[in-house]
Amino acid sequence: MVPRVAALALAACLLLAGCSAVAPTAPTADTPGTDTPPAAEPCPTPEELTARELPDRPDALAADAVTAYVAAYEEATVWNSQYEQRHSLVVGVDETTVLNRTGDGYVVRATGNVGYTDCQDERLVAGDGVIRTSYFLNDSVLVRLETTDQTADPRGNGTVVERWG
Repeated sequence: MVPRVAALALAACLLLAGCSAVAPTAPTADTPGTDTPPAAEPCPTPEELTARELPDRPDALAADAVTAYVAAYEEATVWNSQYEQRHSLVVGVDETTVLNRTGDGYVVRATGNVGYTDCQDERLVAGDGVIRTSYFLNDSVLVRLETTDQTADPRGNGTVVERWG
């Protein structure tokens, strides 16, 4: 009876727990272990990225023209601040919203995303970022404020980026 119990225990061990009569072998030069990282491949040729022109101020300062202008301006601004350091780059303003129509202009919020690739240590790596900024625009000035405050008015501490006559 004991040999039968031992045989059943051995069979159960082999089926369920993976017991083995063969000792595991150490990795050799011909059979690398699973911890060996793959060989680095050279990065592909980067895209040819060039600066983008800033858009012209809209002739009429209506809400739809102002939001379209701010979206185009922000995309060009973010692109121009990064294109020289990137392997590839995608910039998109997803939403522009008029936060306030003041007596002399508009406060507009712009939000979006940035995606890019870089070559680091001969490997292509990807990254992303978030666009959160607000602008003040009127007939004579464009003020930009990079902020996470979704209600910020750039006139307080933003940077004047355009002036018109």
